Amino acid sequence: MSNPEMEGLIRSQNELHGRIARAYENLKKAGGARLTMGLVDARLQALESNWNKFEEQHGKLLLMPPEVLAATDYKKQDLPALVEETFLTQKGMFLDVLLSHKAREEAAAKSETSETATTTNRTTLPRIQLPEFSGKYEDWPSFRDLFHSLIGRDANTTPVEKLHYLKTSLKGEAELLVRNIATTAENYNNAWDVLNAYYENKRLLTRAYLSNFLALTKMKSESAVELRKIFHGVKATVSSLASIGRPINRSEDLFIYLAVELLDPRLRREWETSIGDTTEPPTYATLEQFLDRQLHTLESMQPAKVDGAVGKAASGAAKSARSHLARKQEGNPDAKRGRCHCCQKDHILMFCEDYKRKTAQERKQLVDNKNLCLNCLGSHKVSECASKKGCAACGARHHTSVHDACREVEVAKTVHAAQGLAVKPSAVLLATARVRVADRFGTLHHARALVDQGSESSLVTERLAQRLKLPRSRTSVSIFGVGGQKTAVAKGRVSLTLAPRTDGPAMSVSALVLPRLTIYAGGVEAVADAWTHLRGLELADPEFSASDSVDILLGADVYAEILQEGLRKGGSREPVAQNTTLGWILSGAIGEGASSHVAQSYQCRVEDELSQLVRRFWEQEEVPSAAGPLSKADQECEEHFARTHSRKPDGRYVVRLPVVEPMPNLCGTRRAAVRVMKAMEAKFARDASFHALYTDFMRQYVELGHMTPVDPPADPAKMAVCYLPHHGVMKETSTTTKLRVVFNGSSALPTGAALNKYLQTGPNLLPALAEILLRWRRHRYVFAADIEKMYRQIEVHPEDRDLQRIVWRESPSDVLQEFLLITLTYGLACSAFLAIRTLHQLEKDEGVEFPLGAIALLLETYMDDVLSGADTISRAKEIRRQLDRICMAGGFPLKKWSANEASILDEVPPEDRLQREPRWWLPGESHLTLGLRWHPREDQFAYSTQLTQLKAITKRSVLSLAARLFDPLGWLAPTTVLAKILFQSTWLLGLDWDTQLPDTDVRRWLEFQAGLPLLETIRVPRWLESDQEGVKRELHGFADASEKAYAAVVYLRTESSSGEVVVSLVTAKTKVAPLKQVSLARLELNAAALLVRLANHARRVLKIEEDPTHLWTDATVVLGWIRGHPASWKTYVANRVSEIQLTLPDAYWHHVPGRENPADCASRGLLPRELVEHPLWWQGPAWLRTKTGPLPWTTKYQSTSRNGALTYMPWQPLRRSPSC
Repeated sequence: MSNPEMEGLIRSQNELHGRIARAYENLKKAGGARLTMGLVDARLQALESNWNKFEEQHGKLLLMPPEVLAATDYKKQDLPALVEETFLTQKGMFLDVLLSHKAREEAAAKSETSETATTTNRTTLPRIQLPEFSGKYEDWPSFRDLFHSLIGRDANTTPVEKLHYLKTSLKGEAELLVRNIATTAENYNNAWDVLNAYYENKRLLTRAYLSNFLALTKMKSESAVELRKIFHGVKATVSSLASIGRPINRSEDLFIYLAVELLDPRLRREWETSIGDTTEPPTYATLEQFLDRQLHTLESMQPAKVDGAVGKAASGAAKSARSHLARKQEGNPDAKRGRCHCCQKDHILMFCEDYKRKTAQERKQLVDNKNLCLNCLGSHKVSECASKKGCAACGARHHTSVHDACREVEVAKTVHAAQGLAVKPSAVLLATARVRVADRFGTLHHARALVDQGSESSLVTERLAQRLKLPRSRTSVSIFGVGGQKTAVAKGRVSLTLAPRTDGPAMSVSALVLPRLTIYAGGVEAVADAWTHLRGLELADPEFSASDSVDILLGADVYAEILQEGLRKGGSREPVAQNTTLGWILSGAIGEGASSHVAQSYQCRVEDELSQLVRRFWEQEEVPSAAGPLSKADQECEEHFARTHSRKPDGRYVVRLPVVEPMPNLCGTRRAAVRVMKAMEAKFARDASFHALYTDFMRQYVELGHMTPVDPPADPAKMAVCYLPHHGVMKETSTTTKLRVVFNGSSALPTGAALNKYLQTGPNLLPALAEILLRWRRHRYVFAADIEKMYRQIEVHPEDRDLQRIVWRESPSDVLQEFLLITLTYGLACSAFLAIRTLHQLEKDEGVEFPLGAIALLLETYMDDVLSGADTISRAKEIRRQLDRICMAGGFPLKKWSANEASILDEVPPEDRLQREPRWWLPGESHLTLGLRWHPREDQFAYSTQLTQLKAITKRSVLSLAARLFDPLGWLAPTTVLAKILFQSTWLLGLDWDTQLPDTDVRRWLEFQAGLPLLETIRVPRWLESDQEGVKRELHGFADASEKAYAAVVYLRTESSSGEVVVSLVTAKTKVAPLKQVSLARLELNAAALLVRLANHARRVLKIEEDPTHLWTDATVVLGWIRGHPASWKTYVANRVSEIQLTLPDAYWHHVPGRENPADCASRGLLPRELVEHPLWWQGPAWLRTKTGPLPWTTKYQSTSRNGALTYMPWQPLRRSPSC
């Protein structure tokens, strides 16, 4: 072929490239009306024709002498690879358009069918996809309008059909409202009226919209993603409020202020600049235009990116394939004709479908037989191959398509280093890796990680944690370096989802958050190709010599998980390469003088995992909040349960374990199980009573069919088998089972692999304990019951039972026997989720037949404890009966029944009652219910402290004992706050955990400890007397602060039709003052903000949103702040005032004298002996309990307004609507 011909072909190839690149753009120019499926298909065929012609001409160009072709731009720019990438992208967009058109045409066809059907007599409605409504107020308007448009106004749809479609569209709380309404023609309007009356509430809709707006998080950095969420959230709030007739016109200034506060500093500065030419307040339209402009600017600055790891992998694979185009075609006549070496057709080998269908071994054999290049599949030797690319999987000099047949398996033992050294300046490489880490929305970010098996825990920088916006759990972990010197304290822990930089499975890593990690910054001048033993390896960090910072440290807790077989060593002063799931990591000395520099080592030791030690103590100090959206892992776990659970003929449920694939072979756990079994036998020899209880428990397990003997597996290496060690836990307070055997799913192999690491935990489905107790206090007549052996009523699917093997024998002289656990067992990570989710499934399956029992099962059950009731004995009996039947329908028998009225349990067999003797509860008799003692006869709560006297008064012992003060509703808040204040003061001293406290603190603690037994004499009425007909209810909350702490307490005041007034302590919360000194006025404002959260929670749970709410504070400056506009105050005050005004806009705020403020007890603290008999705390101020007389809210008082003048304010609502 002459040069003119070659130049003509190259010009033709460039022209074809242009046509291919412009194909989709030309399609869009056709416009919406002309954009039919026929046109799209025709242009797609033209696109494919251009590509086929390009391939044909490319084959002709390959016949040219390689040295001539190599000198052209066609070869230098690798035009074939570029055109292939363009063609695949264009074709993908065409296919997307075709799919979109097809979906629209199918929808149109359904619509036409629906319109035709309305003109004829018919008995069934065409299939219309209706959205679900779960009971969220903000979703009601759109659901209402859509349902009316499609179903409600359809004259040809019968009322019975309408009611059927309405019921099938409702879920959750909304479905419960109409569940008991019979499906008849006359009940459609009744059902709709019930929903309309409940959800057509503008006040609650307004609150829901504003709550969503206030939930928007402030921008942490200049980011299009963050600004987009704020922009859409602001627009959604404005349009939603306008749709219910509540436009923001009257509160536009407040709304704009709150929205601008969400922006990062740079955008706020831009905003102020944009409105700086006028002194008039900006309008919402101005803000919307500003946000729109800024969002478009940020989005235009972002580079285009492929969505998701799959796209990246596909792109990488395509590039790899293109890089293997032959650089040299000679010595083979077939190649000169452009013939495929596999099928002899007119294309190159890498595009051959027959070749692709072969196995890797068959492909390699074909390449060898045809004497082709193993690296690029060209007609030359590998040694002559001009391609600089290697295998995409391992980097070696072979084609990716034959990787599995060529790879070398190198076996090496795991290397355990004593310390990970970071050197600066350095001639030593540390093991770094480039990884992808997911944020809370699933978007992947690139980061650099340091692999250090000398660290006990994994770490992450504060900078990266904030960028990922991951939820944190509280912790307190001391970080120690070389020599045992304490270097930092981690205050938070996050769960990272980590993946290799290219392809590969993701893994979950629990990491402590630190401000910064290492001083290691690379900067070594070296390239991997300089070391022959590293050539062809896919490095975890190809830029290992770069100087960018490390944001993740992967410690020994995950080192065993990422380690793989494969180790390559070089000569002296050459790095070692270790194979991992992240790629090959490099480490070691790489030059002279490597040992002459200063070394830094990370040794992370967890001194005390306080988040576990006192988790319950701190959780009960937080106001319960609504559960957030499910994470991706939790959603997968939920979908797995819904897809795999089943029921047996007797109604019992069978579940599958949510295993994370791929799971390693765990048959090696048998050694640990046998070792623990022998340790238990040694304990049996020392304690005959313990041995007898243990043996009885295991015998019962077998007799009930909950475990069965089984032969050892013939080939455990080929089975999914795991052995669970077990031990006994004594519970002396139990009335039935004194000993319970617990099975340990966290028992790990030497590699760190354990069953629980490969089981999804699932979402936390437990309701807040405080909510269960508060709901129970609403009912006059109540009962309690326990689901007997709840976990063990649920069977595990036979295919998963081998993961629940144990070893057991009654005597050391017996042969060690293997057993399969048939039922759900304690000790597995997923057990709690599976158990509670099964109860929820039972409610769904049987709730129609037992509606009252279903509500109790769903809303009044905490794990295996059910606490329910009603305002009449007859209704309480019916709820108890339905609850018993719905539980038995799923195989969950209820035992340990107790009630405050004997007749409620008339149908309960004596053996199933907690009080089994032929008499009722005697005065003073009680039993434990959700951590509190309940006296059924008196219907009162009491406390059971059972606290041991401390011998050594150290920070550890003080916190450990304080954490055992279980007070879910905060009734002991004045006493528990003293423990928190004392602990904070000892923390500030910087003492070690086991150092004796100073004498002054010891005296304070001993005085506090001496009075703790007196707490058991406290009695709190269970019933709030709020469910009776004709009762007037008022919620009263009080807030106060001192220099040490601030507090909020809520009371319910009821007045019967006869005029009897009862004031009940509902709930209370305290917070210690922050370490950073804050003015007392601001602490009082914090107390007010805590109060609105607490009062709002109490109103929601007690269902008294429509009753008056009165909030009290003794700080007039706080009242002045609250009654002012948030924009009038500085940011600290403005944020809290805004929360107060928007959370409870209809609350009445008043001033109360400090001596009559019960929250003062909790902010300053009371010793136990003072708390026991303190009428102000237990009953509120005296005037709250009077029927008539001069009450503080009927008189005027003075408060300072924002302009400094004195104003008189009578009892009046602070806000009647959020627009004020």
